[in-house]
Amino acid sequence: MRILFIYPNINTQIGFNYGISYISSYLKAEGVETYLLNINEKLGYPLDHERIKQDIISIKPDMIGFSVLTNQYKYALEIAGNIKKYTDVPIIFGGIHATMDPQETLSQKCVDYICVGEGEEAILELIQKGSPQGVKNIGHKTRGGSILEPLRPFADITGLPFKDYEIFDFQKMIDAKDGWVGLTASRGCPFRCTYCLNHKIIGLYRDQVTSRNTI
Repeated sequence: MRILFIYPNINTQIGFNYGISYISSYLKAEGVETYLLNINEKLGYPLDHERIKQDIISIKPDMIGFSVLTNQYKYALEIAGNIKKYTDVPIIFGGIHATMDPQETLSQKCVDYICVGEGEEAILELIQKGSPQGVKNIGHKTRGGSILEPLRPFADITGLPFKDYEIFDFQKMIDAKDGWVGLTASRGCPFRCTYCLNHKIIGLYRDQVTSRNTI
């Protein structure tokens, strides 16, 4: 099984995506091949649909996953829409945008599945089952509309493999930033700043996971 991640990090600073790095390492530990198109003009990979097409044809993925922030959403839709012109490989959108606006994201024709919240266990289960039905954290389409499966509890981070830096060609990122790079030493954030959406994520898990486990 081959999974291709696409990070449409366009017209912004060079960024490292922790979600992709964690999911990639988790899948690799289970024997899944992972690849990445880190699309950022400062890394020598601008938004070039023909180049993306040739890379996809070369990799021959069984699934394509996008990790999307809201400011990247329009680029992700553009890329995914173009991909659907030459392959029927299923496309899954995850990341903050899909988590915060799942129904609208899933309504897009070029999006087959979405992942709400954490993706390690959900993506692996989706791969193993070959079907999204009953896979927690996954949203999928039906003939009559769509289904958002319930959330699973947060993963036990002590059981997760270390982040996959290799998939990002980390040294290339360091060189492009003149020898420095920022790192985040935690997973998630405990605070609820009014200007940030983190309080929404906390509320989402509180309402769907914590309340369900206390019934």
